[in-house]
Amino acid sequence: EEENALGNALTSFRRPNLLYLRAELADFWILVAEQSSWTIHSHYILYPNPYPKNKHVQRRWHAHPAFPVLLALGGRLVVRSNWPVYCEEMQASLASARPLYADPNTRITYMAMNESHGSPTTRFEIKYRRAGLPLFEVEALLGLRGPADRRKIVTP
Repeated sequence: EEENALGNALTSFRRPNLLYLRAELADFWILVAEQSSWTIHSHYILYPNPYPKNKHVQRRWHAHPAFPVLLALGGRLVVRSNWPVYCEEMQASLASARPLYADPNTRITYMAMNESHGSPTTRFEIKYRRAGLPLFEVEALLGLRGPADRRKIVTP
């Protein structure tokens, strides 16, 4: 019943340039980078599992082998978490990757979110706000890249 309500809600937000898709993200990024003609304008990584143990750091998106592919896709990247270390590490990873994958004008911001930050985006955000937990966001403007530009980065 809950999934049906979510499906109905998503239907009301249909746009010709919007695709709701459930996929294994790393494989999807690679497929888009290598095979599609899309220009990606925005990516959202919302409340990912932070894998807090040091031995699992490679499972965090900013340490994942597919992270360079995400950066090569370009666009606006927004990452939100209730775990400040996750956002701090994401910001550091984005900053260190800037010379390789980002537009020289890339802007990376990191901030604590509050009630004035707008409406909650996910159920996690609603839950964390109700509990009074701090929420954090990293945003990076990676520049728009067309298929030919990103293929040069992904497949040198």
